[in-house]
Amino acid sequence: MYDKCNFTVLMFTLRIGKQGVPIYFEVFKGSDKEGHGDAFKNKNIKKGILYCHKLIKSVIPDAHIIFLADRWFENLFPLMQYIDSLGDVFVFRCKQNLKVFYKKYPEKHKIWIPITELPHLVHASKLYTNLEFTRKKYVFNLAYCKSKDHKEVWLLITNGNPRVAKAHYGYRFGSIEFLFKSQKN
Repeated sequence: MYDKCNFTVLMFTLRIGKQGVPIYFEVFKGSDKEGHGDAFKNKNIKKGILYCHKLIKSVIPDAHIIFLADRWFENLFPLMQYIDSLGDVFVFRCKQNLKVFYKKYPEKHKIWIPITELPHLVHASKLYTNLEFTRKKYVFNLAYCKSKDHKEVWLLITNGNPRVAKAHYGYRFGSIEFLFKSQKN
């Protein structure tokens, strides 16, 4: 949440039933610059991720934690690696401007292609494992989700099972959107 020039709130919520309950938030001075200032710096997001991880694990040590994020963040990959290093799962929706290192034709070597040029289905999900993203070759899984009900594609990167990534990402709408609606009222 933000009032662009005055403040930006970095918030993590926990889904309980169909509601999102804030468990961590930090308010930063606003900025009219791209990215809205300090709230979107990786060090501050990592601080929130670690807080949530420790809080949940202190109550339920064997909890299966899944971090969900929309495509707002500029450089998701260091955050993905950080979540992976904690032993947690992430499902992040990514922007369509990424490139992947992919073997497009069986008889040829891997090449860099825009993520939107990956083979995909028209009205169903296409799953990929161990795709290499960006020049640093981050290796994660991808669910390329297209639905006849939505005109926009969901490109979901995960370190978990890509088969359930769409269902996990869908939980975001059941909690965070309720929270946004409550706050706007």
